[in-house]
Amino acid sequence: MEHYWGTLVRWLLLPLALLIIGGLLYFVATRLLGWRKRQAIGLALVS
Repeated sequence: MEHYWGTLVRWLLLPLALLIIGGLLYFVATRLLGWRKRQAIGLALVS
């Protein structure tokens, strides 16, 4: 049962960690690039 919980936690935390890291990288990148480029990036991601 312990092995099952370890696997479950790993599968839950891995996407969450990737999401947080991705969000932080996106935030830092957009702060460095500025507003105009941020809007361009946002449009590129949405479309």
